[in-house]
Amino acid sequence: MTGQAPSSATRSRSWKTAVPSRAAGSPRRPPARSCAASPCPRGICPGTGLARLSYGQARALLDAHTAVGGMPGTGWDLHEYRHSGLTHLGEAGASLPMLMAKSRHKKPENVRRYFHPSAEAIALALYLGYPAVTSATIGEPYVYDSTIPRRRSVRPPPGRGRPRRASTTDTAPATRLADMNSGSWSDYATILAGTERSGGYMGKMHADEAETDADLVRRLLRAQFPRWADLPITRLASGGTVNAIYRLGEDLTVRLPLRPGGAEAIAMEARLLPRLAPLLPLPIPDVVATGAPGEGYTLAWAVHRWIEGRNPVEGDLAEPELVARDLAEFAVAIRKIDLPGGPPAHRGEPLIAEDQGMRAAIEALRRTDEPFDADEITAAWEEALAAPLWTGPACWTHSDLMPSNLLLAGDRVSAIIDFGTVGMGEPATDLIPAWNLLPASARRVYREAVDVDDATWARSRGWALSMAVIQLPYYRTTNPIISANARHVIREILGTSA
Repeated sequence: MTGQAPSSATRSRSWKTAVPSRAAGSPRRPPARSCAASPCPRGICPGTGLARLSYGQARALLDAHTAVGGMPGTGWDLHEYRHSGLTHLGEAGASLPMLMAKSRHKKPENVRRYFHPSAEAIALALYLGYPAVTSATIGEPYVYDSTIPRRRSVRPPPGRGRPRRASTTDTAPATRLADMNSGSWSDYATILAGTERSGGYMGKMHADEAETDADLVRRLLRAQFPRWADLPITRLASGGTVNAIYRLGEDLTVRLPLRPGGAEAIAMEARLLPRLAPLLPLPIPDVVATGAPGEGYTLAWAVHRWIEGRNPVEGDLAEPELVARDLAEFAVAIRKIDLPGGPPAHRGEPLIAEDQGMRAAIEALRRTDEPFDADEITAAWEEALAAPLWTGPACWTHSDLMPSNLLLAGDRVSAIIDFGTVGMGEPATDLIPAWNLLPASARRVYREAVDVDDATWARSRGWALSMAVIQLPYYRTTNPIISANARHVIREILGTSA
C-alpha cells in the first residue's frame, strides 16, 4: 500500500539538514545540534539525543493517543503546551506527538512522571525499536530534543486540567511493555508497527479491503470535485473497520469505504442524515457531497463536514456520569423518532440471529492465547439469549455505538458519527456503551436515564458480548483499538451479573 520503510537516502541525511526551514511567522526552534553518528539507529540519535519524527508519524501518534483517551492535555495546541511550561516546541501546530517524541528516554520513571501510560507505551515502543513508517506523501521529517524536563509539577493553561501522574514504580522498559499487554492499553503501542499504511496505520483487516492513500483521494477530488483538489489531505488514524477517513483542509473529511458493504451506506447516509439531524440532541455527520467510483477505486465515497472531537476510551473518562447522561439522552431520543421509511437496522433482528457466528467465534477464541474462559463466555451468552424478546414496535437505532463512533469535546459527548448501520430495530442494540465504555458507577446512571426493563438490559449485555467476542479473533492482529475494546467488554461482562 502506501506505507514504506525509510529509504537509505532518507536514513543517511544528517539530522540538522533534515529539519525543514522555518516558515515565516512560525515559532523559532532551538538550534539543532550537530551529529557525528549517521545514520541513527532506531530513529534515535545517540550522539545528540534528537528524535526524528515525520509529520505523518506525528499525526498517527496523536490520533492513536486521542483514540485511547490520552491525558487531559491531548487537545492542547502548541501555544498551550508552551504555556504549561512543559517544553518549547519547534513548528507551529505541533502537539502531543512532540511530547511523546521527547519522552523517548532510557529512564521510564522520567517518562511516567509526565505522561499517561498510553503515551508511555508509545514512547517506549519507539525507543525499543518498533519500525518507523514513512511515505513519499508524508514530507520532510521534523527533529525534536528527547531530553525530559526535570519538573515535578506542571502549570496547566487557564481552564485546562492538570496532566495526571502515572505510576512511578521502577520497571525496565521491556518489562513494562510486556506487563501492559494484559491491561486496557494493551495494543496501542503497536499502532506504529504496521508498514502497510501511510503514517503508521494498521495493515489490511479484510481480504477484500480496498487500498486507499492520499494520492487516490486527490485524484478523485481532481476528477469530481476540483474545487477541493488542492487542499491538504491527511489520513486519520482510527479504530474504524469500514472506512478510511482523510481530513481535507480544515473543514472537511473524505470517507472512503474499505469494502463493498461499506459503500452501500454512502447513499443511505446522504438520504437519511439530513432527516435525522434535527430530531437528535447531538451533532451527527453532515454529508457535503457524494462521489462515484473512479481512478481505480471501485466504490462510492463521500465528503463530510469536519466535526471537532476525540474518541473516548474505556476506563479513562474524566466525567463518566456526564458522558453516561449524554449517551442516554441520545439513545432515548433516537428510539422516539417517528420518521417513516427507515431501513432495517444492521442489528435489527433478534439476538438469536447472532448465535451461529457467536459460537464459532467462541471456538476460535478458545484456540488463541487470549486469557478468557470460553465456557464462561458461553454461559453469559446463553443467559442473554434466555431474556424475553422485544415485543414492542421497531424503533430507530444507531446500532453501532462503539467508542470509535463517539466524539468527546472536553468531558462531554460532542457528536455521534458513522450512521452506516442506522435503521429500524430494537432499543437494546443502542445500550452497548454501558459495557464498551462506561464504568460500573456510570453504568447505573445510564440505566436509570435510558429507563428500560430488565429484559432489554439483559439483551444489551448480549449484544455487547457478541460484538466483542466476534470482533476479537477477527481483529486481534490487525486492529489494536477494536481488539483492546473487545477484551475490555468481555472482562466487564464476565465480571458482572446484571
